[in-house]
Amino acid sequence: MYQIIHETGWKDFCRATYRETPSVAERWSSLTWRQRAKEAHLTNERWNARMFVAKTLNSRWSQKHRPEIALSRSRLAVACGHAITTYRFGCVEHGIKSSVTLEGTFTVFPPVVGNDITGLSFIEDGGKDESLLVSNCAGDLVRIRLPLNEPLYQLNIKDKRKQNFPAIKTAQYQIPRIPLGKIAAAGSEALVLASEGSAFLVNPASPWKKPICTTIGTTAWAAHLELRSSTAYAAIGTSKNVVVHPVIHSSISSSPIAILGGTKKDVPVYCVAQYLPGGSPDIIASGWYDGRARVHDLRCSIRAKDATSASMNSPTPLEPVLTLADPWHPFDPVYSIASRAQIEDATARSKGSDQGMPHQGSFLIAGSAIHSAISIWDVRQPSRSWSMFAPGKDWSPV
Repeated sequence: MYQIIHETGWKDFCRATYRETPSVAERWSSLTWRQRAKEAHLTNERWNARMFVAKTLNSRWSQKHRPEIALSRSRLAVACGHAITTYRFGCVEHGIKSSVTLEGTFTVFPPVVGNDITGLSFIEDGGKDESLLVSNCAGDLVRIRLPLNEPLYQLNIKDKRKQNFPAIKTAQYQIPRIPLGKIAAAGSEALVLASEGSAFLVNPASPWKKPICTTIGTTAWAAHLELRSSTAYAAIGTSKNVVVHPVIHSSISSSPIAILGGTKKDVPVYCVAQYLPGGSPDIIASGWYDGRARVHDLRCSIRAKDATSASMNSPTPLEPVLTLADPWHPFDPVYSIASRAQIEDATARSKGSDQGMPHQGSFLIAGSAIHSAISIWDVRQPSRSWSMFAPGKDWSPV
């Protein structure tokens, strides 16, 4: 019995309960299966008890900014103004504790008015997580590499809190000089939004190819690029709703295949994301200005009976399959959204993977406009959801 538990029991337990998190991945890899099982159990207990610990990574900025963040398996990148600050995930004390370590601040654009970074995303670089795609207000779109192995960085690594290091620009793309916005990357493609109501599909590995422009027709705030679906698509949050455009032959079609609704009038959408990472690519979560988080299934046939967004040349809006709202902040706009769940891959068990199963928890997390409030919904039991606040009594949007 001991041998069975030791060889397969702890693995199956972790597969059923583990909540994969980039910030603890390195430490997790150094643990035995029994230690992993204990860690998974304690983590689930904290989630059930609604207990968390928030860590402040930086001091307050000297002025107001609209920061951008990008997350990879090994690091967190935070863009503020014309520079990017990165933090490395790791472990200390022989794997006893997880760590988040400041790597430094890297200058991307000259420090002049109008060069603030507006879009940021990690792109494929062989698992190093050192390459990013960056856009700014002036219309520049560049590919950079973090100079972590450069002599200048290595010699001054002790002064990384005081000194800014120049990022290495590896490519600049042929984009018209118009203010650019959010970036959504997936696989070998990246979607770049422009403030004037257009979008560009870019191949980060081929900067010599001119990006193809598609007119959206209204202000675009957020985007999600999905290439795994049977029909690749780009879901774009606009000043009215969410429009879904198919991706055909490395370009975005100008005609949407779906419009995601849920309101009787036009409402801006500030964030769009995949509902369940690792799950169906046809389910989309979005955050709206009316304080609602909505989940749409592109395979669903339920359409709005009367909607102002419908026209002769566009499809009738799809109704959401799930609508969530925080009763304590019912009218605060939702500015950011993320999901928290794991779906087991068909070959995970045969490969000894610790990938989680669906019943381990399905959470939808949204950041609101005031009080730094974060709403957490368990979609299996929405009535038992809760809110929490960032430390420091900050009133900033999340």
